[in-house]
Amino acid sequence: MKDALSKIRTELAGARDVLEGCASDLERLDAAIERELSGRAGIALAGALARRRGVRERLDGARHSLAGIDRRIEGAMREQVALDAELARLVEQEEAARRAAFRDALTGLADRTLFANRLEHGLEQATRRKWTLAVMVLDIDRLGAINGLFGHEAGDEVLKTIARRLSIATRGEDTVGRGEGDEFLYLLMDFRDAENVAMIAERFVRTIRQPCEITFGSRTAAPDVTVSIGVAIYPKDGASAAQLMKAARAALAKAKSHRIAVAFA
Repeated sequence: MKDALSKIRTELAGARDVLEGCASDLERLDAAIERELSGRAGIALAGALARRRGVRERLDGARHSLAGIDRRIEGAMREQVALDAELARLVEQEEAARRAAFRDALTGLADRTLFANRLEHGLEQATRRKWTLAVMVLDIDRLGAINGLFGHEAGDEVLKTIARRLSIATRGEDTVGRGEGDEFLYLLMDFRDAENVAMIAERFVRTIRQPCEITFGSRTAAPDVTVSIGVAIYPKDGASAAQLMKAARAALAKAKSHRIAVAFA
């Protein structure tokens, strides 16, 4: 495409040179005709008129050539616009496919693979910059009962509703993901202290406990949804991703056994 446009521009420059030459010749011929008309008419005038007709023919030919070049340029530009649009569409499709490859199909949140990658990257940053970070495992209480009462479609709607609420409450530098079954995962980067983590966890508890109206098929329901959260903090509770996840799950088990909303490792 670039070679074609370059060739067209070269031809256009040549046609413009012809037009400029024709214009210059016409000026000289017009001056000669004026001199002949002001003096004596005769053979010289006839010759000048013949040369003028020749210049006019050259000028008409150059104009015709320019019109053809303009049409070719317009066609090339339309083709380039179409190619650019197709390229943008392909890039968008590729980006969408790349994002979807690491997203949970139901909720659209980061899947376990993407969350693990974010956690590993977060640990690298925390080690290098002397940061602290926290991992939370959030487990939806009694989701099995909701599935049993209303069906799995209703349970899926609950999970999607909670995923939206967590996404809204997530800071830009943090990551929320989908774990196993009715679990959600949260990576909290660079917080002030454990009290700050506790405040964020309690905010999640309140957010999830808000009235949850769901529609599934032709039915609606408002199940009571609660959550238990286990929290592990780097570097106190572990230096690796595996250690932190294990500690957070142990804290989650403690929260459930003690019937409390949030427990720390």
